[in-house]
Amino acid sequence: MKQSMPTQKRKKVQQSKSPQKQRLNFIIIIIALLVVYLFLQGDNGLVQYVKLQSEKNKLIKEIDALKQENERLKREIELLNNSDAYIEKQVREKKYMGKDDEKIYIINSPDKE
Repeated sequence: MKQSMPTQKRKKVQQSKSPQKQRLNFIIIIIALLVVYLFLQGDNGLVQYVKLQSEKNKLIKEIDALKQENERLKREIELLNNSDAYIEKQVREKKYMGKDDEKIYIINSPDKE
C-alpha cells in the first residue's frame, strides 16, 4: 500500500506553483469559457443552429403543402378548361343552380353548441 505524503511535503508541492503558472491556468480557463460561450450562444452557435434547423424543417413542410395545393389547382384548371361536365357540376354546387326540371332545396343544419 502507498503511504500518503507527509503534510509538510504536500504543502511544498502545492506552494511550488509559480505565479506564472497560476496566471497561465487562469488565462486558459477564461479562453475555454469564452470558446464554450461562443459555441453555444454566438451568431453561429449551437442554439442558433437548432433554431435555424427547426425553421428549415417548418419551411420544407410548408413548401410540400404548397406543392400539393399547386398540383390540385393545376388539375382543377385542366378540368375547367376541358370538361363541360365538371364546369356544370361546379356551377350547380357553388351557385345552387339546377336544370330546368329540377328544384333546389337548401337544408341548413342546426348550429352545434
